[in-house]
Amino acid sequence: MTQVDRLAMEIAETYEDAESRADVEASESKNSDMALPSHGMQVRESYTMHGHFQLLAAMLQGAEKVRVYMDQDSGIRAAFLAAFVDRIKERTADGWYVSVLKETTIHDKEAAVKLARDRLKAEAETHPGLDQDELLVELMKREMRCATRVGQYDDLWLEHPMPSMSEPAKKVCWLTDLGDYDEEHAARLYSKASLHAVDRFFMQTRRRLSMAERSIITASKDRRVWHGHSAYRPENLAMTLETFRVFYNYCKASDDGRTPAMRLDLAKGPIQLEEVLYFQGKA
Repeated sequence: MTQVDRLAMEIAETYEDAESRADVEASESKNSDMALPSHGMQVRESYTMHGHFQLLAAMLQGAEKVRVYMDQDSGIRAAFLAAFVDRIKERTADGWYVSVLKETTIHDKEAAVKLARDRLKAEAETHPGLDQDELLVELMKREMRCATRVGQYDDLWLEHPMPSMSEPAKKVCWLTDLGDYDEEHAARLYSKASLHAVDRFFMQTRRRLSMAERSIITASKDRRVWHGHSAYRPENLAMTLETFRVFYNYCKASDDGRTPAMRLDLAKGPIQLEEVLYFQGKA
C-alpha cells in the first residue's frame, strides 16, 4: 500500500467516525487517555471552536480575502462555515480540508520528495519557460481533473502533487467551491494548502513549555499516565498557553522580521515580551 493509499484510507475512516456519532460536530470522548478535570471545568470542544472562529471573523473583517486550510474535522468545518457564511457567499472567504500522512519513515519521506521533484522536472520539459510555481499550478490542474468523492457529503479530494519532508503525502478538499473560480485561480489556491504552520506552532509549544510535554505511561498496575512537569491545576497550563500564544503571534519575528500578527495586519511591529507580561489595562 502506498503512502497516498494509506492517507486515503485515513480520510475515509475519519468520515465514517464522524457519521457514527450522535452529534457530528462533537469529537470528544472520555477514555483512558482523556478524563474530566478534577479542578475547575472543561469547556466543550465545539463551544471553543465556534468561539475561536467567531473571534477570527471579527479580527479579520478588514482582510480583503480569507483563506483557511484546516484539519479534517467536522466540528472545525461547522465552526468555520458558521462564522464566515456571509463572506463565503460574497466570495471573500474560502476553506479547505488538508489531510497529511504523518506516521511514516524517513526513507518513505525522502522517496516521496524525490518522486515529486522528478515529476516537477518532467513537467518542466513539457512546459519550458515556466517557473516552479507555474509548473506546480499545471500539476495541480491535472490533479483537479481526477479528484474523487469521499464521505457522506461527497466531498471532492485530490492529491497535492508536491509533498515535502514534513508533509510526505497530502490530500486537499475544497469545502467552499461554488464553481465560480476559473481553473487557474482554483489551482493556485489548492497549491497553497498546508498544515505546516499550525504543526510548527504545536511543535514549539511542546518544546518550549515543559507543562505541555507528552505524557509518560508508568509501569504501575493501572498503567497510570504521569506528567513529569504537569500542571496539576489546569488553570496554570491555560495561562501559560495563553502567554505563549501571544508571544508566538505578536512578539516572535521570523527571519523576515515579521510576526504572524503583522502578516495579518493586526500589528505594526514586533511587541516586546515585557510589554505583554507587565501590561496593566486601564482602570
